[in-house]
Amino acid sequence: PLARRQREQFRSYVYQNYTQSCAMRGDNWGHLTLEEHTLMAEKVFSVVRLKPGQAVFDWGCGCGFKLRYAEEHFQTRGLGVDAVPQSIEFADSHRPEGSRLTFCIADGSNLTWLGDDSFDHAITTGALHHLYVAKDHKQSAGVLCSAWMHMFRATRPGGFLLANTNLPRPPRRA
Repeated sequence: PLARRQREQFRSYVYQNYTQSCAMRGDNWGHLTLEEHTLMAEKVFSVVRLKPGQAVFDWGCGCGFKLRYAEEHFQTRGLGVDAVPQSIEFADSHRPEGSRLTFCIADGSNLTWLGDDSFDHAITTGALHHLYVAKDHKQSAGVLCSAWMHMFRATRPGGFLLANTNLPRPPRRA
């Protein structure tokens, strides 16, 4: 019981810091500046060759910066999902009036509710590692495969599924 309470207190502390980071830096990666988030969004959407009016799914959308960027620059519509309620609350409250973006609190390991061919592109930036369970590699592989399968299924033929991870520095060699 004590360990569970400590985990919940830690999670609450981390989630509060997420929203502070959202307000200060544009997203909940505290180590990046707003300019770096903008450069990342520019790169992501140039790689997927985003066109005006297309639909984008953002798995692990955090504070919603990339989808807001896409809507502002490409007049897209989109769906962002994240497991952190405070991040979704921030994202939703910072949508411009008349926005065609939707943000949902969702368990990213269960995407069975996404419709087939619903999006032109799917992106996930720096979030998939949250599905990793250190004590159970087989479970982690199954959950990751399921998330990938549903993101592919929800992406229209000819669309891109772009994923990246964030390593603050290259791993050290032994």
